[in-house]
Amino acid sequence: MNYTIGGDYSPQYYSKEGAFNGSGVAIASQSFVAGSGIFLYYQTFDGAIKASILDNTGSWQSTGDSAFTVATNARNSTPLSAVAFISADDPPVATWNLFYVGDDMKVKQRISSNKTLGAENSWFDGPLNAHNLVPHDADTIGMQACYWGNFYGDSDYTYTDGFNQTKVQSETGMHL
Repeated sequence: MNYTIGGDYSPQYYSKEGAFNGSGVAIASQSFVAGSGIFLYYQTFDGAIKASILDNTGSWQSTGDSAFTVATNARNSTPLSAVAFISADDPPVATWNLFYVGDDMKVKQRISSNKTLGAENSWFDGPLNAHNLVPHDADTIGMQACYWGNFYGDSDYTYTDGFNQTKVQSETGMHL
């Protein structure tokens, strides 16, 4: 049986407005304070990756053509995955990471943080880009990024491993 999923759509059926048919979506915290909203990341019909914000009143901010542009070099129907975390710096720094597959078929990372106050839509390439990672070349692939370690980045974070219940010092980071 044949299924029509994601990139298997004929180009004649691709959307001409709104989100791209078959692209992934990802969400991440907008802020790390009570009552804050979320970022929604999606690929538009023209191939750009955009972010819209659901604020704490339940309203979408920066939707449609005025949505924040995160990247313009994504492959059609790219998978998306986002990770947001806060550091233990003083003052704390919130950081958002978005992962996707670029139009050059390499895994890409874009980063934004609240360190650039007043610079809305300030995204830059992440260090993962230098590794030139090539994912499986298929029309429908997935991607998942997860934060690893203490969410608040405490330097004295330890965890107990599942085998012998010993406490292990661990660095924080992300798994992709």
